[in-house]
Amino acid sequence: MPEAAYQYFESPSVNQENRNPKFKIFWREDAFTQREDAFTQSDLVSTKDEQAQELILQIRKSFFIFNQESLANQLITLFNFAKEERPTSPGISVNSLSSFYDFLKLNTNIRTPNLSLSPDRNIYASWRVEKRVFSAHFLPEGDIRFVLFKPNKRHPKRKIRVTGIATSDTLMEIIAPENLSDWVLYEG
Repeated sequence: MPEAAYQYFESPSVNQENRNPKFKIFWREDAFTQREDAFTQSDLVSTKDEQAQELILQIRKSFFIFNQESLANQLITLFNFAKEERPTSPGISVNSLSSFYDFLKLNTNIRTPNLSLSPDRNIYASWRVEKRVFSAHFLPEGDIRFVLFKPNKRHPKRKIRVTGIATSDTLMEIIAPENLSDWVLYEG
């Protein structure tokens, strides 16, 4: 029976030998047939964790994502912290992570955001520069709740605030008039 193992390290290094991985992914063709009860809580958590880890691996290996290594490292760190906090809960919401991955696939010129997790283990990405903030909360249903703060050029003492809910394929079209090119997106 073929078995593949992937190891993740908290930080990148040229020489990964003799280092202890933060977590490992093991995949076997017979993994589902060997389980006696597929609906126990521990099996569901284990399966969700494996799916999240596989998505992180896909992000790390993706050539179309400009900053894939940095994003994968942030996600690994978040996963590990979440598992330390509550070992019996999923590390990261698989559906939220999948929504984030879809967003990255559609927007290959995204700068590296600061990532965090909501209490429900959903991905929360934020870009901050000076007095500007753009944040996106990747919900498990596939929607993205977003907020944008930026200075109001006509009224310097006030800020412009734009909020809403969109899908990964429409978010950047909605925000496009706000000109994110110099701090959220790479130009060119």
